[in-house]
Amino acid sequence: MIQKISSLEDNFQGENTAAAIKFSRGGRVLLVSNRGSDSITSFKVYEDGMLEKREVISSGGRGPRDFEVFGRYLVIANQYSGNLAVVEYSEESGELKLLPSREKADQPVMICPITKS
Repeated sequence: MIQKISSLEDNFQGENTAAAIKFSRGGRVLLVSNRGSDSITSFKVYEDGMLEKREVISSGGRGPRDFEVFGRYLVIANQYSGNLAVVEYSEESGELKLLPSREKADQPVMICPITKS
């Protein structure tokens, strides 16, 4: 182990588990969904593999189970609140911005991109 770093807000109290842990397409940002704090965390990834926590924001619902990166957006599946939320993010800075749109979905647990062949 080369580093131990929390994906939670510094003042978070309670139980939490991470669900989805994914790199951005360019590999410069690591993203984590937190079930318990109901948040998404971004980390800057340095060339030596070390991480720096950049931002922790609301997942836009309860129980973020999965998310998928679509260009500069994340679509988040919030299982317990039954909705999909969208976050705009920057590959360069790791900055996250929760957008106001929410779509109802019955206990979403996975986001799977569909591509045309």
